[in-house]
Amino acid sequence: MGSIDPDFDDCPDLTKSAPTLLQEFQTRLDEALELTPSQAADYDPAALISQIEPFQDAPQLIDPILEKSVTGVCRALLEDRRPWQFRVLYVLVKIRGAKTVCRFLFNEVPLVQKILGFAEACDATNSSWEERYIILLWLSGLALTPFNLDTVGENVPDRLFEVSQKYLGAAGREREAASTSLARFISRPDTLSIYLPKFIDSSSGADDSAESSKQSIFWTLGTVSSMAQIFAICQAHDLKPYIQPLSQLLQTLKKNPEAASNTQLRKLLCKATYRLALRALEVSESEVPTAVEVCLDELLTKSLADKDTLVRYSASKAFSRVALAMTKIDSDGIFVSEIIDSLLLSSFPLNKAMGDSKTADRWHGGLLALAELLRRHVLPLPAYAPQLFDKIDSGLRFEIRKSTHALGANVRDSACYVAWSLFRHYPDLLSSTSTAAPTQKLVKGVLADLVLVGCFDREINNRRAAAAAVQECIGRHAGAVASLETGVALVQALDYFAIGNRANAFLEVSRRIAKLGIASAGGGEMVEFLLNGAVTSWDIEVRKLAGQAIAGLAKDTETELETIETVLVIAERAAGGGTIDEQHGSLFTLGELLSVVDSSTDLSQTVLPRVVQLLENLKFPPHVAMTLYDGALRVISASASRLQTDAEVPPIFYSILDNALSRTDDNAQTKVLHASARAATADFSPSQVNVLEWLSFAKAGKFGYMLALGSLRFEIPEQVIADICRIAASSERQYGVALRVASVDTLHSLLDAKKALVAQKYKSEIFWSLVYALQDYTILPTRGDVGSQTRLASISALTAHAETLCADQTTTATAEAATACVANLIRISLEKMDKLRLRAVACLSALLPHAASLVPSAAALLAIIAQKTDQDATSSSAKEYYTRMINLCVCAETVFAQAAITGIAASVGGGTGESVVRASSEAIVQFMTCTDDDEVDDKRRRFVENVVALFVQKPAVVANPADGTKPTPPKRDFELCEVVVLLFETGSMATYASSSMYVSIYNKAARLLQLATKANSIPRLESLIGLFSGIVEATGVGSKVREAAVRKLVSLLIGDMRRVRQPAAEALFLLLSSGAENDIQPDDETEEESGGIDELLTSTDWASVSEPAMLKDAEEKILKALLG
Repeated sequence: MGSIDPDFDDCPDLTKSAPTLLQEFQTRLDEALELTPSQAADYDPAALISQIEPFQDAPQLIDPILEKSVTGVCRALLEDRRPWQFRVLYVLVKIRGAKTVCRFLFNEVPLVQKILGFAEACDATNSSWEERYIILLWLSGLALTPFNLDTVGENVPDRLFEVSQKYLGAAGREREAASTSLARFISRPDTLSIYLPKFIDSSSGADDSAESSKQSIFWTLGTVSSMAQIFAICQAHDLKPYIQPLSQLLQTLKKNPEAASNTQLRKLLCKATYRLALRALEVSESEVPTAVEVCLDELLTKSLADKDTLVRYSASKAFSRVALAMTKIDSDGIFVSEIIDSLLLSSFPLNKAMGDSKTADRWHGGLLALAELLRRHVLPLPAYAPQLFDKIDSGLRFEIRKSTHALGANVRDSACYVAWSLFRHYPDLLSSTSTAAPTQKLVKGVLADLVLVGCFDREINNRRAAAAAVQECIGRHAGAVASLETGVALVQALDYFAIGNRANAFLEVSRRIAKLGIASAGGGEMVEFLLNGAVTSWDIEVRKLAGQAIAGLAKDTETELETIETVLVIAERAAGGGTIDEQHGSLFTLGELLSVVDSSTDLSQTVLPRVVQLLENLKFPPHVAMTLYDGALRVISASASRLQTDAEVPPIFYSILDNALSRTDDNAQTKVLHASARAATADFSPSQVNVLEWLSFAKAGKFGYMLALGSLRFEIPEQVIADICRIAASSERQYGVALRVASVDTLHSLLDAKKALVAQKYKSEIFWSLVYALQDYTILPTRGDVGSQTRLASISALTAHAETLCADQTTTATAEAATACVANLIRISLEKMDKLRLRAVACLSALLPHAASLVPSAAALLAIIAQKTDQDATSSSAKEYYTRMINLCVCAETVFAQAAITGIAASVGGGTGESVVRASSEAIVQFMTCTDDDEVDDKRRRFVENVVALFVQKPAVVANPADGTKPTPPKRDFELCEVVVLLFETGSMATYASSSMYVSIYNKAARLLQLATKANSIPRLESLIGLFSGIVEATGVGSKVREAAVRKLVSLLIGDMRRVRQPAAEALFLLLSSGAENDIQPDDETEEESGGIDELLTSTDWASVSEPAMLKDAEEKILKALLG
């Protein structure tokens, strides 16, 4: 039988796969239901449940098998009750819902006593909570039986009442089923008059009860839930005699001290209170009952201002339903007007500036209540139109600023909900001739505010809510607020997906709408709205988007200079004592505006002097300096482009740039700051920049200056480029990794189209520097492989400028650089880091077509890597990737084959993640053991020869003109050791290796053993144990080499490195068990003693053995057993 994929719940094709999966589930369930009693007792439904749980995201898909599954389990349960059956039923309830599943639970009257007996037999010790929950849920359905319960069985009503009350205080989901069962039972016509008083009496006496269960929050939750359901089921005339005691009971339950901290309880209390009020109104003739007054008072003073949204939303619906019910007894509308006035007075405090979160909660609850009133058409319009539109307008602009966040997003969302409800449920809003004009003006004002929120609100849900309200307004009142053509264009602009992206909403949608000419929503109004809000937002990204949007809108309306004047005033005022958000926002906006002013406009005498003075007045406190520098650099970038070529740069510009470029923190903020500084220096002329001084600053560790050198648009001196190339190709001993990465990025910039002359003159030096950067494997103890940043930067530069670097197809230097580059990229493409593998393959795909005549076998290499290069270099499909790329290890060019082997060895033995180790190892095993043919056999032979040749050679030394020599990392030999061990394990060495290879492998392993022992490296010693074992087991190995390898294993067993003794003992035991002695046969006496040696190796705790005599004796016995 098939199995479901473990990640199937994330599968987008669930709908297509549903029939097959459901059939599989039904088949498994049928098999489980047919188990014998002894088999069913031990049955684990985990596999069965795992088949159906993925449907929680699409519960309707299980409907075709739901009835059959539920009835089948119920039938088996009634015959032979087992815990797993309740687990399956609960999972079905969890997926499809209790109401749906309950329809298929058997409801025959004779079952009442049996299920009731099940419930009475359950307790916390002999049943699971799923069992108790399903039984009580089943009982809640049987409580609706249409026959008098007294006729069903003896004491059935009393028993059902007691069982339901027993679990009313349970902490689990049993409480939900118990409250439903109790409510349905009490609400029956034959039990209401008897058991409702009992319920009230037992619940009211909870405070005096000695039972701790009746004092818990869970018991209160269950009781209130039951009451809310009773009020919903019972008719008002049936409840009339009990309204007063029920109201008193609710007031008692509200005194529970834990209610203040329990959201669910406060919601249920709100629901029960308003349902009781509705029943009281139904039996009232003219006066407002006390229960209604109490309900409205609590809703207005507490629930609508609750700290939790769930309670506020529930309260808003309760308030509107009570108001709607009051219209039936309030023919004059006096009562309804009074409660609406109370709502408007109590829920909308004017102290927003206090920054109190309770203020936001009150506004949110009040607006939700208004929206619900409008949905039910309770709010009288146009009488309340001015107040309503005022609240909508204030709600759409509501925000209480905090230091690192702001309150009010939910208030703006609810204001959109009010507007949506108004436009949707009052289609005749503008039809009255007497009130059409003033109301039309109000509607247009709200429409403009909704457009502004739809374009510029920080939260995506608010933008979309505003767009939905605009759509309702245009769709139902288009002729009154805008022409049909304009209205349709507005709705199309505020597209659901278009405004889903914040940047697109700010920068594109807003400019599109501004051109429509909608009243109060034009470019000028949008700029004013942004200046009063988003420009000073607490979110730096919103401030930047606001600045960019203002610049675009000002350019469209040709009001750049007027807007600059306004922003300058704001910035000057902020610099004198404003918040950091105000200073940064105004500075960034000013920079954006300066950048869009026409280049022919002279600002040197008007704006620039004020800009310089503004920057001089700024203070940069350490804790916020990064933020302010970002805004100041944007101003400098826009201002520098307007300086004359020979004009003197203001000293404040140099001062701010120096502070920004001197930062050496390796974090995201510093990178953003350096990027801003690079943009600010791009327009400097040769007379305004001391390039040599900047280079000296960079060498001193201020790598921001190195990045700035790459942004300069003029040609920099030859010596500077040579120094940059030297730094890019340097080792860790000379320069830090941050400076090396910056130098590589600078070389990337120098190869841009605007640096064509530079690229032509220094292309070879730059090419070699990028190649050497690919060999940066600097590792820091606290940060790991930081050299990967340099390799990644180099790969990006090579990918972008592959054609330029390989343009000269005639010189030997270019061919050598291209060949070395390809070799390094091949190595990286098979190494352990997913991101680098992907980028290296992409780089090879870009480079090889341009280097076809420079790189030998370029076409063959491209054919190997050209397949699926965009996806399968990641670890999610690493096995397929390595299976294809391993062909590089047997390519015709030795330099490329060795590079590929070095790379895959790093993945196999580099201590990487398990998935990469497994994928690369499996690729090698599959390559060496797949179907035989002559071509494959030749590739395997070459693979073995290449691996062995690379393993036994001395560490390679690569000539590097930048710093002399750069040796291959020492760990390479141990990584290759893991590959050789794999070849021994697959039997490939016995097939393809010669006797001379074994001698070379042993000699290299012996040298590595000395290094690993000195380094006290346990993983490397364990790897060598596998290698020596492979030499001993392999056929064709000379007796001297085999004997030497055995002695090395025994020396590890009895040596001082206690942590490797056990792996050595296991290896020796396997050698003895497999008869690995081959050519060296033990004599009869040794063979008789082999059983004792096996026991010695397996039963001894070698890590704790310290007696020299015992170790010496073990050595002699093992050597005698293996060598004779």
